[in-house]
Amino acid sequence: MSHHEKALEMLKKALEIEQKGKIYYEKAISECVNEQGKEIFKMLRDDEIIHSERIQQIFDRLTEGKDFGDAWEKMKTSEDKLENLFREIAKQNPPKEAAHKSDLEALNTGAEFEQATVQFYEEHLKIATEPLEKRFVEAMVIEEKAHRQALLSMHFYLSDPEGWLMEREKSGLDGA
Repeated sequence: MSHHEKALEMLKKALEIEQKGKIYYEKAISECVNEQGKEIFKMLRDDEIIHSERIQQIFDRLTEGKDFGDAWEKMKTSEDKLENLFREIAKQNPPKEAAHKSDLEALNTGAEFEQATVQFYEEHLKIATEPLEKRFVEAMVIEEKAHRQALLSMHFYLSDPEGWLMEREKSGLDGA
């Protein structure tokens, strides 16, 4: 199988993964009790849509005989929004609603899904040869890791708001 065919195969699989993530987060939004949990699931769903659009754009380019291109870089995800959400959460400590077991489970499942996605992209990064392809895959790894970390942070926040705040404010406690 040529490298071009491997890249197309990877993109097909990536598109399936991102679409499954979108579906999962839509379900989590509808079932989540906690408002901050809903917000994070909405942001992640929106990111999965952006990821799918990026992947489709690259897939279309490759099927036309072009390279990966860099137009996908203009399709921004919620990195800034996620950080703002956590800033707002820090101001509003503790959560308005008690942690619901189903919300915590949904956050864990999402984190596991994101970890599997990170591993998928990291595996492809090992065989990526084109600079634009590598840049794309590296960006996806970074974003998927950020998604996982956001889910884990939200889980920590909902299950132990005081501990989360102490951890978040740690740099201020040691004088740094």
